[in-house]
Amino acid sequence: MSLCKIPCLFHKKIHSHLALRRAHSTSAPLHQGIPGSLWKLGKLNHIAIAVPDMDKATALYRDVLGATVSEKVPLPEHGVYTVFVELGNTKLELLHPLGDKSPISGFLQKNKAGGMHHICIEVSTRK
Repeated sequence: MSLCKIPCLFHKKIHSHLALRRAHSTSAPLHQGIPGSLWKLGKLNHIAIAVPDMDKATALYRDVLGATVSEKVPLPEHGVYTVFVELGNTKLELLHPLGDKSPISGFLQKNKAGGMHHICIEVSTRK
């Protein structure tokens, strides 16, 4: 079971695609196409990192950095294994492919060393 059960902006379980684009430079304003009153942003819940080797990544955070690390949990409905790393007021979610058709497999093909996959910001949605 995933530890993330709260609605999160940018989290693929809740929103398959949210168009956010920068104009021609990073100093340009962020255009969301979403009225500001639609979301009430909360805290950062977690940052998800795709990793090519879950055992090595887990050992780094647990054994070298001394973090509290969850057990590896398969989420077949999302095609991933997850491990959560506790960081005080937020978490890292380590993601590793569960099968060749996993969306994380494609991400790791493009990013061999892994990297940030998504962020999860808690939100309150309007009814």
